[in-house]
Amino acid sequence: MNWNKFSSPLLNELNYAPGYSLIYKHSNRCGTCHRIQQRLESQWEEFSDKELITPFFINVIEEREISNEIADRYNIPHQSPQIIFIKNGKVLHDASHGGVDLNSIENLITKGNEQPSSNS
Repeated sequence: MNWNKFSSPLLNELNYAPGYSLIYKHSNRCGTCHRIQQRLESQWEEFSDKELITPFFINVIEEREISNEIADRYNIPHQSPQIIFIKNGKVLHDASHGGVDLNSIENLITKGNEQPSSNS
């Protein structure tokens, strides 16, 4: 899985980005985050729609300001580990801790469900 670094200017670009954006918020100080990252990367290998998604990685310790900007912009409480799945600037799905899983995202894509939902 090739993670892209997230930056503040990208926050506005998500409104116009083609396809889907997946933001993963991670803390290097958290054992759960490391297990979840391994799970995501393992699931990614088998994920059939990966060409439709741009994955972004945020280290919440080093990039707390960006993490807070995302929380404010999308009105989603900051957590880690956490995934936020976005299309056309709208959050379609967010989850944290044990709920961080690519299966729910794959279901959204295959069903064409573009209604915002929250499972955090």
